[in-house]
Amino acid sequence: ADMSTYGYELSLEWRDGFDLAGKRFNYSIKGTLADYYSVIDRFNNANKSLSEYANQSLDKNYYEGMRIGEIWGFVSNGLWQDQASIDAAEAAAKAAGQSYYNPLMQTSKTYKLYPGDIKFEDLNGNGYIDRGQNTVDDPGDRKIIGNSTRRYQYGIHGGASWKGFSLSFLLQGVGKRDLWIMNDLFYPHYDAWTTVYDTQLNYWTPERTDSYFPRLYEKAAGNTAANTRIQTRYLQDGSYLSIRNITLSYNFPSKWMNKIGVNNLAVFFSGENLYTFDHLPKGLDPERSVTDDLGQRGFTYPYMRQYSFGINLSF
Repeated sequence: ADMSTYGYELSLEWRDGFDLAGKRFNYSIKGTLADYYSVIDRFNNANKSLSEYANQSLDKNYYEGMRIGEIWGFVSNGLWQDQASIDAAEAAAKAAGQSYYNPLMQTSKTYKLYPGDIKFEDLNGNGYIDRGQNTVDDPGDRKIIGNSTRRYQYGIHGGASWKGFSLSFLLQGVGKRDLWIMNDLFYPHYDAWTTVYDTQLNYWTPERTDSYFPRLYEKAAGNTAANTRIQTRYLQDGSYLSIRNITLSYNFPSKWMNKIGVNNLAVFFSGENLYTFDHLPKGLDPERSVTDDLGQRGFTYPYMRQYSFGINLSF
């Protein structure tokens, strides 16, 4: 196998100062920006199969021309709202020679749709939903809907000093990234013991047809597995900006310290991982998302916010 990676790194720093109230005020700011992507140039996959197993949630197989991090999925076209629309789709599928409109939906060993289920778009126009031959050339009704690679990673570091006071800060973030997250912090679908959060209560009912989540099935049964297949409706924006550190310190003047036999005395206050601006549901950290066979699970603990106070004293 062969793989090529293309990217760049940029860094720009500015340092300056000016007089303020008779004392020199010095400041600096530095910005960094890096980006890369990787492409598979050669791989032993002549058919360009998308995965080794047709029921994998995330496609792990490689193929020539693939960009690392590709997310293949279905295009969601809202939710089924009434039985009449479902019956019309099923009739069209039978006219096309298919027993069911969406054979991915399996309920009680039958492939039946219910109001409130996800409506997948028929991309290949064959009249029903399928995975095709599970290859790049015939993916059925799937396509590349995102990429999990961190793009446009950036950092901003700055500082200032004046009359013994010093301030420094560090910001860090990612400009573009797609995340597929499907766990009980996002959608309560595992079992009867799943904790339900306020953001998860917006699920479909006959009285709440404009909901964000589909209908719920008891103990993750019914069409739960099909409703949580990788799709555009629940693909998340993984970009973020995080305040990694802010530190404020003060060095007492030497002329004061020498009088008491101290060479140096400084106090400081520091805050770490203070806040992250992101687009994810509360409780999920965009940087700590873990990739496994079920996608970006988000089960890793987020970075701990911490505050510290210290004194540096030398004789």
